[in-house]
Amino acid sequence: MSPARVAVIPVAPAAELEPTPCTPAVGARYGIPSAYVLNVGNFSPDKNLPG
Repeated sequence: MSPARVAVIPVAPAAELEPTPCTPAVGARYGIPSAYVLNVGNFSPDKNLPG
């Protein structure tokens, strides 16, 4: 493979993707409780996991 075709993708997210606190006004507008969990994954076993 030619080195010109290799692209390095950093593991860490960019600095602008830092968590932002949920203000009381935003929580009230969207119905978000003060403590919540955001899951952006799925339950599909697609990483060669048994099951």
